[in-house]
Amino acid sequence: MTIASKTSITVTAIIIVFIIAMLGWALTASDPSATAPGKWLPIPLACTSNGCITSWHLARQAALEATFADATSAPAQSITDMSTTLIRQHLVHHAEVKSPISRADGQRYREEILNLTDESAIATATGLSTQSYDEQVVVPFLEQENLRQARSAESTSDLFSQLAGEQSVFVLHLRWDWNKATAIIE
Repeated sequence: MTIASKTSITVTAIIIVFIIAMLGWALTASDPSATAPGKWLPIPLACTSNGCITSWHLARQAALEATFADATSAPAQSITDMSTTLIRQHLVHHAEVKSPISRADGQRYREEILNLTDESAIATATGLSTQSYDEQVVVPFLEQENLRQARSAESTSDLFSQLAGEQSVFVLHLRWDWNKATAIIE
């Protein structure tokens, strides 16, 4: 074996060890989205057959939650609660629905039912534009309610338990456990 090939193997091994260490750091941190690897890369935190919830999703949810908590003087959710919300939204979004919810449905609901048309008020309360608010808040709520009614679930907890029973959720974060019966990260 030549010196060049030994050097190449050593460099490759160092890179592999570095990547494993970075993933380990992100997947054991209390807030994976606040770690350097979680900021640099979309580290998968939980996956289903339809995709993954990543550290970038969690960072976006945390920013939304912090802005909302500041605007309402309410306490912010914990990281595990936010992750539970993201997984539940993912399960709802990928469930089969006979009449899907569109962005236009979300806008109509926001304007006609919620009577939220003041863009500055929405931006102040949530930190989101009206389009982002519709996409990140209103449409997921309508999808969830549509699915709950279609499945005759008495509550959202019942709906989430049904969905968790139908799809496998693999939580990659080493400190979290997915409770399939309650659809909650513990």
